[in-house]
Amino acid sequence: MDYPFADDTLFRGNSDTLEFLKIQPDMGTMYMMDRCGVFTRTKYRRLRGVRISERLVADAPKDIVARFVLGVSSHAQVLTIEDVTLGREFVMSVIRVKSLDQLQRLNMNNFNLTLCEIINLLRSLPSLTHLVSCEPELGYQFGELEVDDLGEYMLMAYYPLSKTFRSWTCCRLSTSTVDELSLCAILLAIACPRLSCASVGSIKFNEYCECVGEMMSEEPLASYLDLVEPLPQPRE
Repeated sequence: MDYPFADDTLFRGNSDTLEFLKIQPDMGTMYMMDRCGVFTRTKYRRLRGVRISERLVADAPKDIVARFVLGVSSHAQVLTIEDVTLGREFVMSVIRVKSLDQLQRLNMNNFNLTLCEIINLLRSLPSLTHLVSCEPELGYQFGELEVDDLGEYMLMAYYPLSKTFRSWTCCRLSTSTVDELSLCAILLAIACPRLSCASVGSIKFNEYCECVGEMMSEEPLASYLDLVEPLPQPRE
């Protein structure tokens, strides 16, 4: 259903009670919300769950859409983004603005994230405990390093990357390899002392478990076994 008003009528008088919002606004509605200051950081402090439906605004400038998402989610503990058009722009906005300091769970199950992007998200989201994404990639920064040096690099450059991050779920794996997923999970576990669960969908789960075990049975990654030993956890 389209937003039925020309102003912020629907959002008046509920700043102390609104806790969950699922929204798919058109461009005019977003501009109206911005003009009326609907989602400033001082309002809607009880808004804990936000779901951005697919697709948000297909032809809208993505930097404007990303700013809208950050505004509406400023106090959220759970943020689900289904709009794949938001993609890298949203990730980079979070990295740049660092405004979602209460966010605990980020569901981006339609998005491919590189290891570097995940690292930067964790740096920007100090309360994040769980991340859902798909198709992990090492990315160019880590692809340029020797595999044997990656564990030491993560430990020296990032530890402790996050003291709250406990769980990472890769919900889909098709173009990326199980080896790449396994290596990303191990490297995150090395840098995040509380990460105790990194998992993947059922189709690849057994292969992923075997791959993690093989990687951790040989040097140089075997020396980090005490940091990575909880991986992977059984599927729920």
